[in-house]
Amino acid sequence: MKEYRNQVKRRMQREFAFAMVLVPLAVVTMIHMFRVEPIVSGSSTLDFIGGFFNGVRAPLVVAMSFYLFALGFHDRKSLHMDDTKLKTVRIEEKDERKQQIRLEASTKANWITMYLLLVASVVASWFHQLVSITLLVVWTVMMVITIITKGIYEKRL
Repeated sequence: MKEYRNQVKRRMQREFAFAMVLVPLAVVTMIHMFRVEPIVSGSSTLDFIGGFFNGVRAPLVVAMSFYLFALGFHDRKSLHMDDTKLKTVRIEEKDERKQQIRLEASTKANWITMYLLLVASVVASWFHQLVSITLLVVWTVMMVITIITKGIYEKRL
């Protein structure tokens, strides 16, 4: 149990270090976002699209900051103190059935995301070539990362 407690403590330290990097970055992003013109400007439609993207960025930054502090750090802190919770979470974390479900769900979600990127790239090509090419590049990067990680894990196992 002591080994698992130390593992949880190391996770908390990594999350805290990540939060210390992310929070100043989030603050700078929020300040910059409200000082900058919309992403695109010129017509009312383009202003609407620019406002939409600005509106999407702000909640993402706030949500990530909230997750790191309120959910991630606080839950691990209470877990670190209580032995019964620590034991329960350790059993759940090592449960092979839950690991298999998580693995299958993430694999399916990854492939669905890649197919949706391809469809979005085709649809975007009707309207804007740059957006279509960007989505295609994102799809390519995701496919390369998937192939590399699959190769690494096949070699390990």
